[in-house]
Amino acid sequence: MLDRQKFWRLLIASLPLQALGIGVLTTLLSAMLWSAAPATLTALDYTVYDTWLRHRTTAQVSPSLTIVTRDVASEERFGRGPWDRGILAQLIVTIHEAGAAVIGVDHRLDYASPAQLGGAASDALLLEALRTASPVVLIHDTDSVLLTDAAIYGHITVTSDLDHISRHIPPSTRIGTQTVPAFGSILSDIFHRHIAAPTQSRSNHSDADVLINIVGDGSLAALQPIPLSSVWNAVERRAEPLLTSWFKDKAVVIRSNPEGSGTWLLPSNSTVDGLTAHLHVLNALLNRERIDSLSWFSRFTISILLTSLAAWSLLQFRGMMGLLLAGAVVVLYGAL
Repeated sequence: MLDRQKFWRLLIASLPLQALGIGVLTTLLSAMLWSAAPATLTALDYTVYDTWLRHRTTAQVSPSLTIVTRDVASEERFGRGPWDRGILAQLIVTIHEAGAAVIGVDHRLDYASPAQLGGAASDALLLEALRTASPVVLIHDTDSVLLTDAAIYGHITVTSDLDHISRHIPPSTRIGTQTVPAFGSILSDIFHRHIAAPTQSRSNHSDADVLINIVGDGSLAALQPIPLSSVWNAVERRAEPLLTSWFKDKAVVIRSNPEGSGTWLLPSNSTVDGLTAHLHVLNALLNRERIDSLSWFSRFTISILLTSLAAWSLLQFRGMMGLLLAGAVVVLYGAL
C-alpha cells in the first residue's frame, strides 16, 4: 500500500511521468482503434507521406539508368506474343559490348523455346549471351527449365497496405525454399560495385522494407524509356557512338515483354505492374534517395515518445504555447 501511495505521489509531482503515462495510454488506445478499422487508420497514418509524394518537386530520372522497352514498332517487326530468345541474346550482347555496368531483363527461364521461336538453338544463344554479359539479373521463377550460373535472380513482389495502396517493396522474399532479393536492389548493388573502388562500394541491402520513391506519377513512361525499336535500328546501323551514349557505365533494364496488367495502386493513383514499381525503386537507389520504412516496433516506440512529448508540452505550457508545441509534435509524427 505504501509503495502504491508513493508511486501516485511521485506521479502527481512529476510532469514527465504524467506525460509518459498519457503517451503510453494514448498509443495503446490508438492500437485498439487500429485493430477495429485498420484500413482507415492506415490511410490516415500515411496521409502526410502520400500528400508529400503527390505534391513535391518530382524526383529525377537517374542518369545512370537506361530502360529499353518493347514498343509498337518492335511488335510489328517481331510479333505481339513471346519473342525468339535470339533477339534477347543479340540485345544483351550489344548492350554489354557498349559498356553497360549491369544488365537486367524481364525474362524467366521457365520454359524451353518452341520450334517456331527458334527452339534449342535460340535457347543456346540466350545462355551464351548471359555468360558473355555475366552477371545478368533475371526474374526469379521456381520452375526454371534452363539452368545457368551466369544469371542472378530477383523478385518483383510489391506489398499492398491495408488500405490497398502499394507503398513498399520487401528487400527479399521467401519463394519456396529460397530467399530471393529484390530485382532493383540486385541491379543497384552490382552497379555500385562496378563504378566504385572496392573500399567505397556499399550494399543497399537492408532488412527494412523500401518505400517506393516514384518519379512523376509512377508510370513506366515517367522513367523515360528508350523504345526497343530504336535500339534495334541502331544495332543494324552499327551506330556505336549512339549505343555507347545510351548504355556505357549504366544500369540497363530490357523490358522485352508487354507491360503487365496493372495490379498495384500507388499513392499517386497510378496502377502499375510489379516490375515498374521495382524500376522506380532502382532509380531511387541509383540516385541514393532510398527511403526505408520503419518497422512496427520502431513506429510503436516513436509513437509513445512523441505522444508523451505532446502531453508534456500541454502540461508544461498553458494556453496557446502548449497547443502550438503539441501541434508541431503531431506534424512531426505525420512526417515520420
